[in-house]
Amino acid sequence: MGQAQQKNNSTTTTTAANTSQFSSELSSPNSAHNHGDDFSKILAHNFSEKSPLTPKKGFDPFDFCDHEGFSLAKQGNWPRVEKMLKTKQATITDIDRHGNTMLYYSCLAGHVHVAKRLLDLGARDDKFSRCYLNSLSQEMRWLLKSYHNYSFSTQKKAKEDESGVIEDDNLVNLLLSFVKRAIFSNEEENMDGPDMTLTIKFSGEQLPATYRLHKWILISRWPEIIDFALNESSEHPIQNSVLSALDLKTMLAYDLDPREYQREVFPAFSVLQRPTLESIRSSVLVAKKYVKEKFLPYQLPTLNEEQIDQVYERLSDLNLGDAPFSRKPFEVILAYIYTGRIIDPRVKSIFIPLEKIIIRDASVQFMQELMDAAYSLKLTNLAKILFVEIGVQADFIARKFKVKANLDNFQDARKKELQKDLSPLGFCLESKQPTNLLDILRRKGCDMKIKLAESIEDEEVSEQERDVILCHKKFVTKRSAYFDIITSCGFSEGIQFREEEEKNGIATLELNCPNMEILKQLINYTYSENANITPSICIELSIQSQKLDYNALFKKCEDFMVENLTIQDADMFELYKLANFLGSDKLKKFWKPQTIKYVANLIKNGNITLEQVKESLLNELDCDENECETLVSQIMEKVDYC
Repeated sequence: MGQAQQKNNSTTTTTAANTSQFSSELSSPNSAHNHGDDFSKILAHNFSEKSPLTPKKGFDPFDFCDHEGFSLAKQGNWPRVEKMLKTKQATITDIDRHGNTMLYYSCLAGHVHVAKRLLDLGARDDKFSRCYLNSLSQEMRWLLKSYHNYSFSTQKKAKEDESGVIEDDNLVNLLLSFVKRAIFSNEEENMDGPDMTLTIKFSGEQLPATYRLHKWILISRWPEIIDFALNESSEHPIQNSVLSALDLKTMLAYDLDPREYQREVFPAFSVLQRPTLESIRSSVLVAKKYVKEKFLPYQLPTLNEEQIDQVYERLSDLNLGDAPFSRKPFEVILAYIYTGRIIDPRVKSIFIPLEKIIIRDASVQFMQELMDAAYSLKLTNLAKILFVEIGVQADFIARKFKVKANLDNFQDARKKELQKDLSPLGFCLESKQPTNLLDILRRKGCDMKIKLAESIEDEEVSEQERDVILCHKKFVTKRSAYFDIITSCGFSEGIQFREEEEKNGIATLELNCPNMEILKQLINYTYSENANITPSICIELSIQSQKLDYNALFKKCEDFMVENLTIQDADMFELYKLANFLGSDKLKKFWKPQTIKYVANLIKNGNITLEQVKESLLNELDCDENECETLVSQIMEKVDYC
């Protein structure tokens, strides 16, 4: 496995390797998916000594340099940067009017070869770790880590909320922040992002309340709002719909087996005091009939193009008029629409367990008000959920029964529902015209395009790969710092993006991504925190997830590779090399024993020599001598055992 030649691309992490005899022996000849040359060599060199040249401690706005070295570093033109350094036209500590060094620009633009040369000469990151934090490739971060002792953790830990639910990459937290801003900020303060004003006058209040919301999210999660837009001229668009106050036992009977109902709900009662199975079956029939009649699934209206445009325009400033309910249930419903959680957005803590909501809000009375509000807003699915699921929880909790399994099922079902509703796959491909009314409306709000960057290599690209992804700029830039930096930076890419946006109202961002399928899954994950991981894309998807800082997606790819990638997909040494490149302790631990056994068999069969193994460990994995000797010792033990 010879020395890899690094590409100068800012986000591409694959390399073209000059393979040796050892590399060809390690490659699986019968493999249908040999990824041998697809994995980058880690650029890590353990320099423990500090550089004799140290960056300037502070930034004086009147003490900056104005030479072309910064631009050259950004362009990746090392020969000219080197010439300027040798002729003392520039130094590695120079800063421009923005307080940035040449190292910073080379890191931000992804020119690994320039950054490494500057680091070798003594250039270092600043005290804020800006070079590291603004590097847009994992490869660059690995290089910087080998020259610095960063004190912060590079992997965000999953946070567990008060209800015991572990958030992935903070989609729900972001959506909840939208709700909180809508509730607590005035209209002028909440103009950045929301594109819809919703006005409603609550029962018991003199003045109407105004909320700045996101049109595409409400269309996705509350399709019934289309009816309110169609009937906005009505004096009272919200009808006072009060659900029947069925006895909680009847509500509970809806979702339980009669014998289980008899056994679980009345355990302290004597057999004679318990209701008969016949009476329970009667309650079940009553509840099921009620649900069937009241909670009918919503049918989207059939609209022509003019009506669709009219609905979309009306949604921009929608007045729901007088509401037959108070403010609190509406805001709980609003939080549900955005997050899929039954939560109170006005409390300080982020999430409240379902049990606490029910107990704190006097259970039945608040649930009834909440159900009536949902039903009045035509959210029949939510009203049904409240009727069936929370009614069950309330009755059990009132009797002090622990039903954590039911609560977990409830939360899991709501999460899948949220992922399905927010998925952009129905409207995001520019070449595919949506036919579903919701997708047509959601697509109208897209104000940003993403496409695959043109390949440096001369390759024929299919029409599918030339497709364009449509998305909502304010949302995706808040979901990933990568999109935010690229669209707002002062480099040519950012300037060109903003100029195109100002001229056409929509701009296109080019993303260095191997193929359209991976790009689609990245965008799907951005919107819904859900991705279809397959063997053909899991490796590149994991690399791209690191670039976008989607740590939970990386972990999902990591778990998928552990369970699915084998020697049939790539030789074990290449898989172990991949684990080192990704910095995945889990993959290294899992693949190391298999790699040792694999290489030991090659040595025993005479395919490679021990010296070739040592050379590959030092060059390809960049092991230090101690680590190399340890691995060689373990391999030779396995050779002797074989």
